Amino acid sequence: MKLPSFIQSGNAFRGVRQWSGLLLAAGIGLGGVSPDAGAQYATGGSGLYRNQILWIDWGNNGANITQTGQTITNNITVAGQNLAVVCSINGISGTGNDPDLRIYRPGGYFEDGLDNLYHSGSDDVGNTMDIGLVNRTDARNATFTYSCTATLGGVSVVDGLVIADAETTSEDETTVVDLSATPSATMRVIERLRAPGCDEPYFINRAGNSYTFSTGLSVSAGDGTNSCSGTPAGAPASMAIGFIDNATSATVTISSQAGKQAIALGVMLNVADYGDAPTAYGNVAHLPVLGWNGGTLGAGTNTIFPNTNTAPTFGLATQIPPTTALLGSVVDVERTSQANATATADDANSIDDEDGVTMPASVMIGNVVTLPVAIGAAGLLSAWFDWNRDGDFADAGEQITSDNSVSVGTTNLSVTVPTNAVAGTTFARFRICTAAASCNSPTGVSPSGEVEDYSLVVMPTTADLNINKTGPSTVVQGSLATYTITVWNKGPGNSTGATISDPVPSNLTNVNWTCAASDTAACGIAGGSGNTINFVSGILPVNASATAPISGSYLTLTVTGTATTSGTLINTASVTAAPGTTDPVPGNNSSSQSTTVTAAMPVQPAINLKKYVRNVTTGTAFSETSTTARPKDIIEYCITYINAGGNAANFKLTDNVPAGMIVQLDAYAAGQGILWNSTSNTVSGNTTPAGTNLTNAPSDDAGTLTGADTLPPIDFTVHGTNNTGLLTLDLSATGLANLGKGTVCFRTQIP
Repeated sequence: MKLPSFIQSGNAFRGVRQWSGLLLAAGIGLGGVSPDAGAQYATGGSGLYRNQILWIDWGNNGANITQTGQTITNNITVAGQNLAVVCSINGISGTGNDPDLRIYRPGGYFEDGLDNLYHSGSDDVGNTMDIGLVNRTDARNATFTYSCTATLGGVSVVDGLVIADAETTSEDETTVVDLSATPSATMRVIERLRAPGCDEPYFINRAGNSYTFSTGLSVSAGDGTNSCSGTPAGAPASMAIGFIDNATSATVTISSQAGKQAIALGVMLNVADYGDAPTAYGNVAHLPVLGWNGGTLGAGTNTIFPNTNTAPTFGLATQIPPTTALLGSVVDVERTSQANATATADDANSIDDEDGVTMPASVMIGNVVTLPVAIGAAGLLSAWFDWNRDGDFADAGEQITSDNSVSVGTTNLSVTVPTNAVAGTTFARFRICTAAASCNSPTGVSPSGEVEDYSLVVMPTTADLNINKTGPSTVVQGSLATYTITVWNKGPGNSTGATISDPVPSNLTNVNWTCAASDTAACGIAGGSGNTINFVSGILPVNASATAPISGSYLTLTVTGTATTSGTLINTASVTAAPGTTDPVPGNNSSSQSTTVTAAMPVQPAINLKKYVRNVTTGTAFSETSTTARPKDIIEYCITYINAGGNAANFKLTDNVPAGMIVQLDAYAAGQGILWNSTSNTVSGNTTPAGTNLTNAPSDDAGTLTGADTLPPIDFTVHGTNNTGLLTLDLSATGLANLGKGTVCFRTQIP
């Protein structure tokens, strides 16, 4: 800047610039009081990096910097940890009288541009940031070394240094930045400003590791003094902001052949990406590892603005997303915690970088939700939901994934909303980082990655439970009746803990039931017996079928029982939602089946008899037709029976002893001439069937055997004639049931 030699009609002559509002005497030398020395972020302006450039405030506007230098220390709390920033200028020398440097406030000169990009208060004279350094003596230069360190938790977080025109660079004014001490650093141009219509050029000349910032104009060479004289008063002339990527120190020389040259110094910090859930959820921050692209300077002259008022063609540097640990496609940096009541502050700060998770506006208790998480760069993912809405993520079951290794693309997280979740607005937190255990806690600082917080509404479970019971319309008394009960849930939420009940009528006996689950449904119990069916089911996922389903998730109960009495049997089954679950359609919660039990038609007995004979003396086998015998041979007869029909009440089997045969009244034991098997009707071989001996007398048991047992003589008073013997098996006391069977045998002798 140049000092005005005189003022005419309120305007400076060409080559002479005014100070905004006051003459120079009221500018640097008599500047207003600024905050004490420190470092600060700009609170206003159109600059792109207001959340990342920490500008160094050297003291009060107009105050001198001691020739021995100055160190500024700032301590900033980042999610509970201390960010220590220490910046200094030292090695000050110059061609003027000591001290060589003075503090300058951007906006003090009417064509200043930095205050339009970065200010606190307002631009121009309303700016309160005393971040400039100017050569104290006109037409003299000043050289110094600028250095900065910034550590968070003992880790360096400096991305690089920032240097900018604090006051408009005029003709014959330059700023030279020497990076010889840090040859690995890269100078980039990240921002520039020039008023529309202004054709003042701006150049940066690179010679090795030395960079000269200037307009390229010289009064002595006849280039003129103010190419922006035609623009509105107060409109900024050409200026630029340089970023020294990967540097913590640089040597700077400012010079002017006629007036003063001022620069501002800052440090680029990617501190930090904060969460924005309410304060109760704790401090959380990440230091995203952002990169840079473009804006570099080639050897020789680089035209930042051309000497016409056309648009510049030089490409500015742009910040690029991290190549590791990124949710979505972008991440930004905030100066302070973004906690607010709706978890939306980070969305509105700088760019909306909450683009990683497709979060539904609401979830339902008991449901399983699939959350697509967009992974922009691989890392370790951890996530939490505050299911009980107590203001933290510390309760059991609230961390849904921990240090989950994820790759670029979409990771689908399956999230089950617990049945004990509390309905209402709650919050979720997602963190991604590169190092294990550096972000698997819901709070704290991670040296990489990103955090995204979301609000959502937990809805009470709504489940439209349905039940359908089917069975026979008629059944014969005494026969088995089978019923089928189908239970399903039409949603929209999953059901867990529904009660299924079926009080079976007492005239259905010997009741047994089973439960079978389809797909991902769960019965909760396998089955049981008895007339009281009442149990709590497991999960019933949504199945939108309008009628009893045959696919998807559902439960099937099979109930069997014997119908004991005739009449109408009405059986009603029901399903009731668990406490806390709303069933919007209670009309489909019960289903009945009416069964008519008809009296059983009587069935006539169907007795099948077979008679076998064998010669015991000769040992021949049983035959259904005949056997051969000689006098005195013992012959055995066996009669088998089976009832293939209805119950045969008063069943009595008789067989006449063949004429002329002698009955063996003691054939099987004394006084026991009958053998009876009450369960088998099988006779084979030459062996008497197994069985029980019966007495001959009619009153002792079911058997009676009469007839003569000796010849001659015959005692007719005791045995009668030898052709009147009779075998009787009397089961009239019990009858012979369906499929009842047996065998009865007796023996005789050939006379």
